[in-house]
Amino acid sequence: MKRTLLFSIFLAVAISSCGPALQSEITLTTVPEPLLKSMPPEFTSQPSVSVGFFRDARQGNFVVRNYDALIRPTNSVTFEVEDVIRRTLVNAGYLVDRSAPIVLRGEIREWVVDIKSKMPATLTSKAVLFVEAVGPSDKRIYSGVYRGTGYLEKVVVEHKDVQYMLNAAMTEAVAQIMADSKLLGILSSF
Repeated sequence: MKRTLLFSIFLAVAISSCGPALQSEITLTTVPEPLLKSMPPEFTSQPSVSVGFFRDARQGNFVVRNYDALIRPTNSVTFEVEDVIRRTLVNAGYLVDRSAPIVLRGEIREWVVDIKSKMPATLTSKAVLFVEAVGPSDKRIYSGVYRGTGYLEKVVVEHKDVQYMLNAAMTEAVAQIMADSKLLGILSSF
């Protein structure tokens, strides 16, 4: 009887401590720029591009769906996306300049981590970006949709795990932008 009671208490504590214990808000960390799969192209002259506004077109103002609880970011989703795109372009050899003849802008259509099950918890992340290259006279030259995903299993979910998953999905989406040879060809032609 005593052994059964102790086991029951241990089991109750173990199960309750394994579920995600997250707060109602999360601060987004700087999204790491992707490692480029190939070396940046050699340009005859350094192409310049401007990074414009990325509208937050996500359904709802949350970045984590923890069962039924929705966790909102405390900082700007648009800033983080624009920043990682800007840094990635610079690393690829582009001059990022507000007066450039071509502008990359778009929409953040999805950026979320879903947390499901309890032991272990499964975290799946997804990022979807719509990007358009706009030339002189505000005319769209090219557009595309770029996606990133992530998957992780954890016994105890912490904020750092959620941030890692958010970053993994967005970094992959930005890597897809930099893998679009047609888009890069357009950027390099101005």
